Amino acid sequence: MTKFTLVLLILATLLKWNTAHAQYNNQTIYGPNGNVVSRSTQSSSGQTTYYGPSGAVIGRTAPLSDGTLVIYGPNGVRTGTISPPSAPRKP
Repeated sequence: MTKFTLVLLILATLLKWNTAHAQYNNQTIYGPNGNVVSRSTQSSSGQTTYYGPSGAVIGRTAPLSDGTLVIYGPNGVRTGTISPPSAPRKP
């Protein structure tokens, strides 16, 4: 997985963080020239699959019960996690 692909996957994941409970969610990401850079589909369980411009799978994310997202590369190997945002501290 290239550095650009990983960054794109993380950014797309962060954009979708608040829609994790949608039944199905499809999203297309366009580049500055209007070309399709990536697209994603999200299942009712919150698992999201990301596709590159050619339609090949470039990664997947799956939520854990504590809100952490696990990131998998195109080969299905776990490549990292994203922790949920923490609540702001009370003064």
